[in-house]
Amino acid sequence: MPEPTEALAAWRARLQAVLDAEALVEPEEGAAEGPGVRRELLEVEVSDERYGLPVECVAEILRPRPITPVPRTPPWVLGIAGLRGVVLPVVDLALRLGLEPGLESRHQRVVVVRDGEDLLGFRVDRVMGVVRLGRSEAAEEGTNRFLRGVGRDREGRTLGLLDPEALCEFGVGPEWDAT
Repeated sequence: MPEPTEALAAWRARLQAVLDAEALVEPEEGAAEGPGVRRELLEVEVSDERYGLPVECVAEILRPRPITPVPRTPPWVLGIAGLRGVVLPVVDLALRLGLEPGLESRHQRVVVVRDGEDLLGFRVDRVMGVVRLGRSEAAEEGTNRFLRGVGRDREGRTLGLLDPEALCEFGVGPEWDAT
């Protein structure tokens, strides 16, 4: 596995390459919209990078809560937490993506994602809000199994579009690797 700084540099380079190819651009305000022209994403910050999760897969957003570590799990699994009588596995999204984990702060949140009938929590450094992007997805093939494509947020910053299904897949043994 590459060093975290190398992984971060590689992600930035891949995201910029796709953006340079005009992969996803948010439509101008007031532009004509047809059915399915825009998609809503929850924008989160992870290791000083911006990512988006489809809002339809987000169940809720929580303040950090006590987490019980679970032995023999990958390093990106922080453990489990209680959520109204449900056991919620909690993953450090930065580590899952192969990035350096962020420092603990009052802005950290746990984004609870629906995976079929199951729930999975992802710890993020900050929740930025909901953004709307054009539907024309042009993901770079083989970029990373967790990334569907890229776009730009309201301020024009690069936004990696995460694949929630891939993020929620847990294997056993060597496939626990982040990449």
